[in-house]
Amino acid sequence: MGQGIRIDGGAEHITISGVTAKEMWGDGFYVDSATNVKFCSVTADDNRRQGLSIIEADVLVVTNSVFKNTQGTRPSAGIDLEPNKPVDKRVQEITNVRIQNSKFLDNAGGGIQIAGKKGRISKVEITHNAFSGNRPLLVEDAPSVTASAICDNRQITSQAAPSNGLNAFADPIELVVHQSDCEEGRDMRFEVNRQKHKPSR
Repeated sequence: MGQGIRIDGGAEHITISGVTAKEMWGDGFYVDSATNVKFCSVTADDNRRQGLSIIEADVLVVTNSVFKNTQGTRPSAGIDLEPNKPVDKRVQEITNVRIQNSKFLDNAGGGIQIAGKKGRISKVEITHNAFSGNRPLLVEDAPSVTASAICDNRQITSQAAPSNGLNAFADPIELVVHQSDCEEGRDMRFEVNRQKHKPSR
């Protein structure tokens, strides 16, 4: 399957703590059809498709974890919340997700991607996370994911320091952009939220 740890089949009350999934052909961690799953202090490093894929889940928490260097095939996100397809005429759903106090570093895709084209995604909280070297967040076709629940995150970037002359050398300056719009709507520095529409015939 190419996953470091796969949780599925209606699994309940699962805690993954202090585990590193590295250089997997697919996903570092994978969750499909599970309830009450916690990832605490895990690391997903240099996995090919995703750091963590969430396909279907009710109550899932990610805290104090690191998702970095995801690259190789799309979407290459740190975490991807994305139902795959309807199962037995039932639409897959991701709900009651909290992602907090985690780092998303140098992923080829977004730090966190939310794509609801093939299912329902709701009640997602993303707070107190740090993003560097990748786009922070991409939200697509998930109108129930509210901007007010995505807040108090920060993006870390580098900027060249001003030079003091032709022979002066200056180290880059690290800039930290804080997001604090929990009650005021979307902060486009952090969120790209778009609806995909089928072309009219």
